[in-house]
Amino acid sequence: NEFLKSKNITAQSAPKGTLVEILQPGTGAAIDSGKYVTVHYTGKTMAGKVFDSSTDSLFGHAGQPYTLMIGGRGAIQGWDDGLRLFRKGGKGRLYIPSAMAYGKRGAQPDILPDENLIFDVEIVDVSDKRPEPKLPPAPPMPQTKPSKK
Repeated sequence: NEFLKSKNITAQSAPKGTLVEILQPGTGAAIDSGKYVTVHYTGKTMAGKVFDSSTDSLFGHAGQPYTLMIGGRGAIQGWDDGLRLFRKGGKGRLYIPSAMAYGKRGAQPDILPDENLIFDVEIVDVSDKRPEPKLPPAPPMPQTKPSKK
């Protein structure tokens, strides 16, 4: 709360305490327990150090968003809590207290014990069933050159 106040950021509290800055609420399907949510995200520490991103190939995700089932323990508790305030197409920022992220154990080397986190999120899809995994594109067919005779 102090961090948000010092930056003049308006956020609302999700049911379990994740603070959510809604930049765009979205207009599609609502997010609730049992729904599958596909999200593009960038995670960073309160100091601004990026530790993971679905849009940056540096982190090995090749631009693929992450899909989780709300209420299914597919992500840290702060995501499960904060994403419920959005709809499909929504964009915003989750300010997640340490206890709803990695707590006392942290996630070394980038996330220290008891570290609060920030996630920029974009809700790509909301569905009643798990989306089919996207297959990588097929390699192009080899082109053969006509032989000269």
